[in-house]
Amino acid sequence: MTARPRRAPRAAAVRRPAEPVPAIASVAVGAGALALYLWLAPRVTGDQDASELTLALATGGVPHPSGYPIYAMLGHAFCALVHGTGATWSYAANAWSALGAGVAIGLFHALAARAPDRAAPAGRGLRFAIALVVTAVAALHPAWTMVASYAEVHSWHLAWAAGLALAFLAIVRAIDARPVRSDRALFGVAFGWGVLCGLGAAHHMTGGLLALPLTGGIVFTLIRAGRWRATMIVAGAAGAVIPLTSYAFIVVRAFHPAAFQWPMLEPSLASVAHHVMGGGYGRYFGHFAPADIQGPLIAATVYPLLFPALALLAFATWRAAPRERLARGALLAAAALQTIAVFEYGVPDPASYFVPAIWLALLVVPIAVAAIASRTFALLAVTAAAIAALPALVPWWAQAVDRREGFVVVDAHLRGVWRGLPFDRGFVLWPRDMYCRFREYQMFDGEKPQIFVTSPNLLTFDPPRREFIRRFGFDPLDGLHMRSSGDLGEVAENINRRTALPVAVVDRFGFAATVLPKR
Repeated sequence: MTARPRRAPRAAAVRRPAEPVPAIASVAVGAGALALYLWLAPRVTGDQDASELTLALATGGVPHPSGYPIYAMLGHAFCALVHGTGATWSYAANAWSALGAGVAIGLFHALAARAPDRAAPAGRGLRFAIALVVTAVAALHPAWTMVASYAEVHSWHLAWAAGLALAFLAIVRAIDARPVRSDRALFGVAFGWGVLCGLGAAHHMTGGLLALPLTGGIVFTLIRAGRWRATMIVAGAAGAVIPLTSYAFIVVRAFHPAAFQWPMLEPSLASVAHHVMGGGYGRYFGHFAPADIQGPLIAATVYPLLFPALALLAFATWRAAPRERLARGALLAAAALQTIAVFEYGVPDPASYFVPAIWLALLVVPIAVAAIASRTFALLAVTAAAIAALPALVPWWAQAVDRREGFVVVDAHLRGVWRGLPFDRGFVLWPRDMYCRFREYQMFDGEKPQIFVTSPNLLTFDPPRREFIRRFGFDPLDGLHMRSSGDLGEVAENINRRTALPVAVVDRFGFAATVLPKR
């Protein structure tokens, strides 16, 4: 009997890299998010910096430090266009944030869909689905919705952050996949990366917390591939200069001010430099002091999500293949650095500053699900993630709707306080940045234009104090010894003693205005 010839052993199957989720899918997600945020955007202005930003966007002025020149210039053009269709200036400014939020969500979905290793088992359908679940969590998180549909700078900052992380992944993976790229192509990459980093530097000062670790990741990838050239630093710097030239807008506005802009900006290069470098914000560094309403919000919605996700991302980085470990490590470092920085920045409203770290940490979910070998178990994991997210998404959505309706109620009340003032010429002092809300009523609605509205704290700074003296002929702080914030209550009384015009003081929360008696 002749023996059967043995079959040659089959070669091990080589898994082909998964096809990327089509960009049009992420565009559709971003468009849906934009529609959502435009619906959530009220016709009235939000709180905190919203009134100041709305006035600056409407008039083409400079906002608070660092000035956000690209945001201000493009935002002014956008708001003028939207206002020209019949929308209020407040809605136009809110819609500018909503547009940034839609772009941010679309880019984040693309980032989440591409975060897993391309060699991971999951196909693009599963990658799209789990990225959608994670994006829904990001899109409705309360720390995000509170800035996504109201005049704020954070939505465009997150659009930049998501775009930067997406470009980072594309660059490091391309270098690993094609290590023989020409120097010319790599110099082009360095130049483009510099442009992206410059855009961040021209918008929000915290951009460096993300740009530095990711830049380091690209440099190490180039070194590992034997493609690093020190002259790439020059190419990157040249690219960064292009968006940074937008700061010329602040120079122009310092010497040719708009109808409204940050009152501390004076017509001098020293003042411009102080503004661009965030002058006046140094007092916030070195501590963490969220306001009463923000503390519970952070404890309930930020910590339970951020810290476990960061820990899992660290584990996924440790377990990653060498070619992916560096990329994940850079993303982890960026999220950790952002988190640490927030705890060292004592503004009263720090919740939104956690959002970049939350988004980067959430990337661990699609990374983990895409690595599941069984398609059945991967589908179960996607379903479980969606079910687990639902109990949070429903109340988060209700909270976003309640917030929109609450701003309408607050605005109606503040209009009543303003219209209820028993004079049309005099002084109104409100010890909050919300004093700009009354400036809105003056500039947009033409109501009580001869009332001088300010904050007593503002008058303790030299530029507004000098402008007050020039305009009214007396020093609002004359004879006062301002030792602490508790002395600010004396400013209104001091003005009241030196003018025959009526002086009204609004309580901190805007409940009522009190006209000071003359003695």
